[in-house]
Amino acid sequence: MVTKKRPPAKKPVTRLVSETASVNIPKKDTLFFVLVKPDGMRHHKEIEEMFLKGFTDNGLKVKVLFSKVIKKGKAAETKPYGLASFYDKSDDWLTKYGKKIVATCINKKRGDLRPTLGSVKPEDVPDWIGLQIKNNIPEALVEYMSSGDMYAIIFSVNSSEDLTFTLARKFLGNIEPEYAASESVRGKYSIDSFELAWTEDGGPRAIRNVCHCSDSPDEVHREISVFLGRKIADKFFPEKQDSLKRLMKEMSKTK
Repeated sequence: MVTKKRPPAKKPVTRLVSETASVNIPKKDTLFFVLVKPDGMRHHKEIEEMFLKGFTDNGLKVKVLFSKVIKKGKAAETKPYGLASFYDKSDDWLTKYGKKIVATCINKKRGDLRPTLGSVKPEDVPDWIGLQIKNNIPEALVEYMSSGDMYAIIFSVNSSEDLTFTLARKFLGNIEPEYAASESVRGKYSIDSFELAWTEDGGPRAIRNVCHCSDSPDEVHREISVFLGRKIADKFFPEKQDSLKRLMKEMSKTK
């Protein structure tokens, strides 16, 4: 009996952008950025295919312009940002995020009593409670995003910005995988929640929600700069090079 050898596991493909070649993107196309997080790396190719299929099923032309595996810890070293500065959010953002976590945890604890007691909305949570946990959020996010390899993808979609980002968020799913649609990326590959992230032994930690995608064109540029570096960002956004250089010059003056 002849035993068939298993084919070797496919390694993630890196589609490279030449440093000397220009990137020709049709004016009607919209770029968006997807980052498969460390806990989603086992399914990185399936996630890429889910986004491709999602746009195609909606009658849109989509292609991958660039993809790359980011080795563990490398995102923290990219210049000029790095993960620490990327997650250095404003107090308003952190407080809002903290209030959302608290509201979700309270609602989960109420369980079957929610029809009687009602649901707590994030805006119902006092600001001071959100502020109490806000300082843990950036540290937890940096630790999570530095815990393993990640996979970055730049897509080009023949569609308006509004439709592209609306569909991308739909394919991605709710920030809490527990509440994400089963056909979404987060709903398919994770069951995590804010409650687990903040009450499990060893917590608080970042919620493990598999994947991220940009919310706007400005976010696409910023996140490519953070996770892939300025050279790649400048290739896709040459018109932003001068403004970024001016920004970095101003930042250096304040140090």
